Amino acid sequence: MQESKVIDVTTTDLPHYDQLMKLPEYFAEEKGEKGTVVWLYPDEAIAKGAAIHGVSIERELWLVEQSVVDAYAKEMKAGKKFPLPVLDYKRSDQEGRHRILAAKQAGEEKVPVLIVEEVTQPKPPAANPGIKHKGTEPEGIAIADELGLSYDGIQKDPYVGMQFTDVEQTGTTFYANTLEEARTGLAEKRKLWAEVSRGPEVTKLTGDIWDTMTPIERDQLGVKAKLDAERRGERWIGLFGEEKRALIREYKKEQLAKPPEMTPVEYDRRYSLEELREKAKQAGLSASGSKKEIAARLIAENIW
Repeated sequence: MQESKVIDVTTTDLPHYDQLMKLPEYFAEEKGEKGTVVWLYPDEAIAKGAAIHGVSIERELWLVEQSVVDAYAKEMKAGKKFPLPVLDYKRSDQEGRHRILAAKQAGEEKVPVLIVEEVTQPKPPAANPGIKHKGTEPEGIAIADELGLSYDGIQKDPYVGMQFTDVEQTGTTFYANTLEEARTGLAEKRKLWAEVSRGPEVTKLTGDIWDTMTPIERDQLGVKAKLDAERRGERWIGLFGEEKRALIREYKKEQLAKPPEMTPVEYDRRYSLEELREKAKQAGLSASGSKKEIAARLIAENIW
C-alpha cells in the first residue's frame, strides 16, 4: 500500500473502520459494506464530504476551525502522522476534514481517504409494526406500510383522498390516492421541512408550510403579523396578498432568530473524536469519554 508522509494509512483510530480494513470479506458478507483507501486531492475530499452531508462546500467549511488546522499542519511538518480520514457513503458520515485541510497546508498534493460504501442494498421492511393506523381501507394501509406513514382514513367532505401522516420525521399530513402520489407528497413535505429546519439558511413561508402548521402556530404568527383574529385561521389560499406578505416577514424573523443548534447525534456525525477532544480542551472541559459524551458536554455549555 502506498505510504503518506502525514497520514497513517493503517488506522482510522476508530474501531469499526479499522476492523473493516482488517476483515474486508467478513464485513462485505455480514455487514454489507466495503472500504477502499483512495488518494484524493484535498479540495476533492472536502467536496465529497459536503456532498455526503447534502450541503454546499461553503457550509461544510463553516465547521472547520482554522486554529485546529494550523496546529495539525505544524505537527505534520514536524513528522507526526495522523489517522486516516473517512468518507462513509453508507452512513452519510465523514471523519477528518481538519486532517485533510492540514495535509494540504503542509504541502501534500493528495491525501489517502477510506471510502466506505454499501455492497448490497438492505431490503426495506414490508410494514412498520410500531405505527398504528386510524383508517381501515386495505389500500391505504398498504401504502402507509410501504412508506412508513400513518394512514388516517379517507377525507370525504369535501373529497380529497386518502389522508396520511408522516409520523417518522415531519409530523405533517397530506392526501394521496395512489402509492406514487403518496411517495411524491411525502418527498415534498420532507423537502419543505428540511428547508425550514436548516438553521441560518432561511426559507420563506409558503402555502404548503402554512397549511400544515398547527392552529396555535398559525395564531401566534398571525398575531405578530397583526392579522385580525378571524383571519389567522384562514387557509393560505384565502388570505389577501398583504396578509401573506406580513406573515412571510414575521416568519423570516422567527427563522433567523433560531440558533443553529445540533443534537448530540448531529454533533457526533459532524466531528471526529479528535476534533471533539480538541474543542473540549479549548473550552476547558474534560476530553475523556466517547464522542457522544464529549458532544453532550459541549452542547451543555452552548459550544457549537
